[in-house]
Amino acid sequence: DGKAPNLMSLGSINYQPLMIFYHGKVRHLLSEFGGARIDIGAPGSGTRTLALDMLKANGIEPKGATSFIEVDAKDPEKDLNENRLDAIFMMGDSTSSELLRKLLRSPKIHLFNVTQADAYVRRIGYLNKLVLPMGSLDLGKNLPAEELNLVAPTVELIARDSLHPALSDLL
Repeated sequence: DGKAPNLMSLGSINYQPLMIFYHGKVRHLLSEFGGARIDIGAPGSGTRTLALDMLKANGIEPKGATSFIEVDAKDPEKDLNENRLDAIFMMGDSTSSELLRKLLRSPKIHLFNVTQADAYVRRIGYLNKLVLPMGSLDLGKNLPAEELNLVAPTVELIARDSLHPALSDLL
């Protein structure tokens, strides 16, 4: 795409699912976050880029009624539970598994089910749909309590285009 002319992809490694945590009433569409206070991640982060792309697809853009908090929250669970944030976009590359477990087990915090995942995948070309099966995070507590749709970009292994072909084959 011309943004990094001296780089090439050596292949896809895995998916990095986006998780949107929020408090309050259950929401079914991302457009329902219009006017909310949302932590979209730090400038330059992949989380922020994806959050802005998805929100823009819903008519939610900077300088509108929605407040974008662009720094990583120090204690997202506390910020959500104490009503300082309405939602937070997170990806596993910048979030500890301990924090994710804490948010998933908090009774007042919900993990957003991307019900329109198929549409996001068609509209935003670098996304993939993932399905999180019921009970897959904790069978005993049945977390999540229902099947959830998530979206995820693919993590790519990138190298300079000057890398010797024999090395790229090994990688």
